[in-house]
Amino acid sequence: MSLFHEGVIETETMGTRVKESKTVLVEKELELIDEPQIQESPPVRALLDDEADFAESSPALPAIEESDIPVKKLLIIVTITSVRPQQAYYLNRLAHVLKAVQAPLLWLVVEWPEQSYETAEILRSSGVMYRHLICRKNTTSVRKIAVCQRNNAIYHVKRHHLDGIMHFADEERSYSADVFEEMQKIRRFGSWPVAIHVGTKYRAVLEGPICKGNRVMGWHTVQTVQKKSSTRRFPIGFSAFAFNSTMMWDPQRWNRPPMDSVMVHSGGRGGLQESRFIEKLVKNERQVEGLPDNCSRVMVWNFNLEPPRVNYPTGWALYKNLEPDMPVT
Repeated sequence: MSLFHEGVIETETMGTRVKESKTVLVEKELELIDEPQIQESPPVRALLDDEADFAESSPALPAIEESDIPVKKLLIIVTITSVRPQQAYYLNRLAHVLKAVQAPLLWLVVEWPEQSYETAEILRSSGVMYRHLICRKNTTSVRKIAVCQRNNAIYHVKRHHLDGIMHFADEERSYSADVFEEMQKIRRFGSWPVAIHVGTKYRAVLEGPICKGNRVMGWHTVQTVQKKSSTRRFPIGFSAFAFNSTMMWDPQRWNRPPMDSVMVHSGGRGGLQESRFIEKLVKNERQVEGLPDNCSRVMVWNFNLEPPRVNYPTGWALYKNLEPDMPVT
């Protein structure tokens, strides 16, 4: 009896241990089910030594937005020309300067009385974006021809609503590329000093604004014989100013009445032509921006080097051999 009783106790004890072990396993399973599931990130590829050094030495660059990129206005450079002996020299010289100016730039070349082969070849090889216009006015007056050419350029800008900074760049002038960079700063109307060669001696005078910062305080003028009634309101020439072209075809932007009369008139000598044109764009010196700062640099030179009128060879080429002064023996 005692042996059997002890066996029963031993069996019951083992059964209890089995139950206890099952209970522990169930509780652990419940704990695992109740715990939140954590998603592990995929394994990262191990970097090589040179890749790790590069990653540490190159910080992340900020993203560049389109608003951070400065946008420059279009430069509309108007040049009047005609076929003559020094035309190729003048146009090629100005083309090299314009080619060095940062885009965008449009060169409006207005020729009289027709589009010549010589001018077209120079423009095609210039490397500058251009438009070749013509003025067919039947006259021998140099002044009236120049007025027709400039007005054709003005009409072209109005017709096509060209938005930019407009400047009349005479081909005889000597330009520094800096003056075209300064034009990009103009909002309404800008002016700068011009050095002018006068007389037979090697002497130059200044014509243009006197500035304090960008504010015009007065003018340098070239002394000319004029009547008191014909004093120039703005004593500067075409090569001394540039302006916003929208003033001619979008007056609402400038809170002005329609400006159909903005054109160059043939009347007026001694600089009155330029002054009357400027008076249609600005009222006083407060609306004129002096360039560069303090108007302290000369960037345009006016040298009167035009030779007397002589014939030029067709196509700039000589088809007949000239008589030699010293023949080869």
